[in-house]
Amino acid sequence: MPIVVNINSGKDFEKISEGLHQAVLADVVELNFKSDPKNFPSKPSQYAPRDEIRFVYVVAEKDSDGRPKLAFERFGRSYYKGDTKLAKRVRNLTSPTVDLATLDLESLIGTQRKLLIEHSIGKSDPNDVWANIAGMMKPDPDQKVAIPADFVRAKNKPAKAA
Repeated sequence: MPIVVNINSGKDFEKISEGLHQAVLADVVELNFKSDPKNFPSKPSQYAPRDEIRFVYVVAEKDSDGRPKLAFERFGRSYYKGDTKLAKRVRNLTSPTVDLATLDLESLIGTQRKLLIEHSIGKSDPNDVWANIAGMMKPDPDQKVAIPADFVRAKNKPAKAA
């Protein structure tokens, strides 16, 4: 039996505007290439498939429905000699002297930061615009972003029926 999905069945994803945005880290997600290849739409790596970590931030900016917008970052799951993008980001979220070997990444949830968002054009489609995290800095202490009460972490979402 064929499965047909209406191309207009979903809401367009609203990009975060360019500039500085107060945000909170709301989720840390493990992406396993072997058990969940659908999370890897592009080729995983020029060297080999790799597991990844995704950080999900809730941003103060709201969408047209009044819901906070989300920003995402993906990293290879490695601290190789403490010089990977993941290691640098974790140090930015904690301290330069954090012990990476013993840190539970989930302990970072709730960390407030200010994100610098820049737009870039997709490689395959010039009409495809991406909102990327270009930088991060300490937050404004008087402006906190709360994780919405109805936010469901990836590990708590119900499994989809096959």
